[in-house]
Amino acid sequence: MGENVLGWLVAEFVPYDSRPGGEVLVGLRRTAEFGPVLVLGVGGVHAELLAPSLAPAVLRAGGGEDERERALRASPALGLLADGWRGGPAAARRGELASFAHSVLAAAPGLPVEVAEFEANPVVFTEKGPVALDALVRLGTVPSPAPPRPEGPIDRLLHPRSLAVRMSLPNPCRNFTTASGSESLAKELWPPASISRRSASGL
Repeated sequence: MGENVLGWLVAEFVPYDSRPGGEVLVGLRRTAEFGPVLVLGVGGVHAELLAPSLAPAVLRAGGGEDERERALRASPALGLLADGWRGGPAAARRGELASFAHSVLAAAPGLPVEVAEFEANPVVFTEKGPVALDALVRLGTVPSPAPPRPEGPIDRLLHPRSLAVRMSLPNPCRNFTTASGSESLAKELWPPASISRRSASGL
């Protein structure tokens, strides 16, 4: 007929429930800061619409088992996928979803180096296991791993034992106050009676 046929694709027909909660989205991206990061949420044509109210679970390859379990339990999307939507069938049991997420993360190091990220949507769970009905791969340069973060100094910044506030105004204060209990008062601006002392533990 004049057509230049380059090839054929033969795919199995997989019956499944396409209502919200019956389809799973899984995505994996390689990042410089955290290594491979996985997203597991509600899939199908409603994925973008439901994502703001049903946040997916986000897991990183470097996270511990407890961290991953907390992320899976805290995700509203996983609740819908495991419990179903208004009497509809669930996409999979929680244990199956968790095992699937761990398997994808474990396989991340074996991906070709050109794969920067991929997404499978929808993924449906059958008697034989999860099946990806559609997938997209983005090729690109995988970022080099970032240097280790100084967790100790960062933790001290996020959880300080004390806090000092110094003001610079046209009529400068002679003193500054600290949250650790200093009695210094900004006498130029406020009367002492209006300023209360607070310890760091009370902040």
